[in-house]
Amino acid sequence: MLWLPFDRLTLVTARSHAETIAVLNEATGELRLNLFGPSSEKPFIGEIHGARSQIRRDINYRNSFLPVISGEFEAQGPHVLIHLRMRMIVFTMIFMAFWMIITLPLASISLLSLLGKSFFEAKVELIALAFPIFGYLLCMCGFHYERRKSIRALKELLSATELPRG
Repeated sequence: MLWLPFDRLTLVTARSHAETIAVLNEATGELRLNLFGPSSEKPFIGEIHGARSQIRRDINYRNSFLPVISGEFEAQGPHVLIHLRMRMIVFTMIFMAFWMIITLPLASISLLSLLGKSFFEAKVELIALAFPIFGYLLCMCGFHYERRKSIRALKELLSATELPRG
């Protein structure tokens, strides 16, 4: 999770297995192309197939770093464990990889050229160093902002709590 925006977590709910899937099904709409606003009135869009799901929040603004949430439901006694994996949209991952492939070599060259210069002489080199840093921070901050909102919405919807990692 340090280099790529990715997360795994487990939620636990006191609902039954069937009830958990039914509640999530009820709150999940179909993915439809709608350029202006949410595509449904439901808080999530995606698919739920048996004990597996792949959803994301249905938002009324554009955010390419919105996490895709893959989940598996596991009945364990009176509780249901929901194992979640969160990752970026594939197109966004490809774009950010391309961004880093282009900017990191340029930043490396700029870093090498900084060795013999004073701070005031190295303005262009410092700008070249900013591009990969900007891309990384944009990616991580955008993803984690939406991640927190998605987890909070799932916890409220399923009356669930997060299990500690470890």
